[in-house]
Amino acid sequence: VHGDGAATDGIYANFWMPANVGPVVATVTVTHATGTGSVIRAGTIRQRVTYRHEAVAYQWVDATGGTAHALADDGSVVVPIGFDFSFYGVTRGTLRINANGFITFGPDTAASGNQRLPDPALPNDVVAPFWDDLDPSAGGTVYTLAQGAVPNRSFTVAWVGVRRHGGTDPVTFEVTLYEDSGKIVF
Repeated sequence: VHGDGAATDGIYANFWMPANVGPVVATVTVTHATGTGSVIRAGTIRQRVTYRHEAVAYQWVDATGGTAHALADDGSVVVPIGFDFSFYGVTRGTLRINANGFITFGPDTAASGNQRLPDPALPNDVVAPFWDDLDPSAGGTVYTLAQGAVPNRSFTVAWVGVRRHGGTDPVTFEVTLYEDSGKIVF
């Protein structure tokens, strides 16, 4: 625990950082002195899996030799990943590719514009390399490519030459999931 957390407004706040990376469950007990004694409260803290971003050298994966998916405007398709992939601690074997530049591990949505996450509206378990109002039916193709052998497999989703809705300039981008490290690379 860092800092003394004492404030003059009667609110006690603190910051706790676990010593190790990985799942953490800790029980915290707080004792508050009152004029007539003390009040003890206990609770459990569970650390969620978190992700970080970092700039790294990137090697483009040519997914055009993989499977082509004809996606309609705002369309999507569910595809097997080919290996178990953990996303925020939940193991998934399939993902949904959305025409609008993102993948999700949950239900379908036609969300064409960015939104705040989490949100009561779908999607929430989203990986968004280039979330925009895209229309693959107006040009371009979405590809998937599975590569490698256990335990070093990867799965790439590439939007190649896909046009923005009502636009002419195509965009090309991709996202790759890695079995061995759990990394998600754009």
